[in-house]
Amino acid sequence: MINREQIKYRVGTFRTNGTKSYATFLVYVDARTVMDELDLEFGMWNWQFDWEILQGHNFAVKGTLKVRRDEKQEWVIRQDVGYSQTEKMKKGINDTECLKDAVSDALKRSAVQFGIGRFLYDAPFLYTEEVNVENGRLNKYKPLTDMGKKMIEGNIDKWYKQVEKEMEVGE
Repeated sequence: MINREQIKYRVGTFRTNGTKSYATFLVYVDARTVMDELDLEFGMWNWQFDWEILQGHNFAVKGTLKVRRDEKQEWVIRQDVGYSQTEKMKKGINDTECLKDAVSDALKRSAVQFGIGRFLYDAPFLYTEEVNVENGRLNKYKPLTDMGKKMIEGNIDKWYKQVEKEMEVGE
């Protein structure tokens, strides 16, 4: 199972009305973590990932993930579409970076169909008013105050411990 240390978070939404500001946060894992989990679950030679650009869509790709339990079994195939984060496209990040982001997203979304990281969809709603705001904008380098960081990470820790307990019971 994915370790707590591998779970990251990023800003989901940010709102301010001048006197009050808040942000919500989303949990995620990176593509390397998903690849490590696929290696553990199926063996490093028993999964393959391919992708293709979807024509007519900016930075959208169709990913195809194939897995098998061992060399003697047939490949099981799952597909999903991955997109670049919209804030990256808005900021004019180069095309290569946006495409890489879409490919990683397609891999992660396809892997969920095999159970890899599916529990992340059950993460709690993460919200705090403990945000660093400068000139009405969220500080992108340090969005949380120290208290906000403790709150968000504490909520993730608490949720993850519950997930671990549920996994032990299910074994």
